[in-house]
Amino acid sequence: MSPLHSFAQSVLFFAAWLLPLILLLGVLGLLRRKQRAGQVALLLSALLLLLTGTAYAGGDVSWRLFPTLINGYHYAPGESPPDPLLVPRRPELLIERQLTVLIGQTGLAPLRPDSPLTDFTIDTVHIDDWHQYRWLTAVLDATLTFADGRQQQIAITIPAKGGSYLLVPLLGEVNRSAYAWYAPESSLAHLLQTPAPVTALRQDAPPLTLTLADVVDASGLAGVNPTASFLSASDIAADGALLLDVDLRQEQTAVGNALLHHTNGQTERLTETYISTRALFAPDGRRLAYIRSQHGRSLQLIVREPDGREITITGVDWMTHHWVGNEQITYSYDGAAYLYNLSSGKSQFLVALPPHEFRGGQQFRVAPDGQRVAYVDFNGRLWVKEIANGQQQIIGWDVNNAGWNPGLAWRGDGQQLLFATRDSVTLPNQQELWLWDAASGATRLLVRTGPGFLNHSGPESIDLGSPCWLDDATALLAAYIPGYTGQLHLLAAYTDGSGLWNITPTGGPFAYPELRCANGYIAVSADRATVALYQWR
Repeated sequence: MSPLHSFAQSVLFFAAWLLPLILLLGVLGLLRRKQRAGQVALLLSALLLLLTGTAYAGGDVSWRLFPTLINGYHYAPGESPPDPLLVPRRPELLIERQLTVLIGQTGLAPLRPDSPLTDFTIDTVHIDDWHQYRWLTAVLDATLTFADGRQQQIAITIPAKGGSYLLVPLLGEVNRSAYAWYAPESSLAHLLQTPAPVTALRQDAPPLTLTLADVVDASGLAGVNPTASFLSASDIAADGALLLDVDLRQEQTAVGNALLHHTNGQTERLTETYISTRALFAPDGRRLAYIRSQHGRSLQLIVREPDGREITITGVDWMTHHWVGNEQITYSYDGAAYLYNLSSGKSQFLVALPPHEFRGGQQFRVAPDGQRVAYVDFNGRLWVKEIANGQQQIIGWDVNNAGWNPGLAWRGDGQQLLFATRDSVTLPNQQELWLWDAASGATRLLVRTGPGFLNHSGPESIDLGSPCWLDDATALLAAYIPGYTGQLHLLAAYTDGSGLWNITPTGGPFAYPELRCANGYIAVSADRATVALYQWR
């Protein structure tokens, strides 16, 4: 976001109050224009009017929004994309996903009972209800083609469940854009409610076992409240050393966070910060990187050298940083992902990203060999991009992450990618784990949750995520059943799709979705002040 854009947004937030104030100052100034107070009032009125006008001219909605309040907004997807400042996320992409699933099916309207759907086009998108306090609803004019050659024109509706607003004098709070269309409530939803088959768990001996290696208990550390604070593992070194975040919350009050280092049975505090640090070891374990923040200030990416010196690399949007070798580290800033080289001190642009506050954060991951980057765009699509030549391929949708862990994991050689998805568009309340292969460009379904998975029969959807590689043929992932206490299960899957096992160790399932997997270890938040470290073999 540019400085001008930020300034304009700040001013426009107060526009409903500024304009009456400008009018009042102008009237007072005219009434007392021969007095010094009247002249000052006129000057302030003129300056505030200039300020507001500049904000409207420099803002992202000034000349786009107002015509839509009268005429609505319309566009033809096949001819041109919508104005990204009015419709950042495109509703037709979600409806295309739903219609694609329905190809080959017969059934209730808008399907036909006597002939399967074979093709479709989305001709026009209308967003007419742009003002008032109601959520936006998109109406899509579509043409369906059936196997017998007949065509049918239909209107498909899809509401929005998120947006942003502008305060407009006289009109009040106006919807100016929608960034989260809610596909489960589209007019096609009644055709997409049947659950897909879930993955069965194997009952034979699993391919690995977990052995408890260490327990980190931070309840006795200064500032830690065992009933209110929260301890989680950020990273694990090859020798089992742990980097840990501890939220120093007191009851419901946030009082800051601390970065801890645990090794050889001893825990030391490295630094304190306002929010979680998400510290990571470099692959060789010598350097570490973390996010430092102070209340009311921007986040900063910090690299800590082996001798304890700390280097401020850059300001960042969010905690998306991760190492690519020992000399390069990635981060996100101002709606883009970058790769920073510690030796040269230079950053390389990788891909554009949605703002971190949308879609629950930014999802991207650079392969360990530095050749590819997987990332999620504003519309929820997952891409793999070749960094050298810019070629890219869409491989999935709606990456899901359980807790703080990313929903993406590259194999050590960068040739395969695990990604967990939350597909609320076509599979309500079901989640999946997929594998993408660089050599073939193909994806393979490994795991699907749903009713009956892990013998769960409640209404909660099981969160599937936090994948990591145990070896070149085996993946670990988390399955978390939300609830008052929560249940975190650890699952192991062969990446050729031949088996899935529940390997939750004695003492589980755990109540929290926080886990970290690295260097032959798995760290799990056992309770608010304790992390259990397991080795696998």
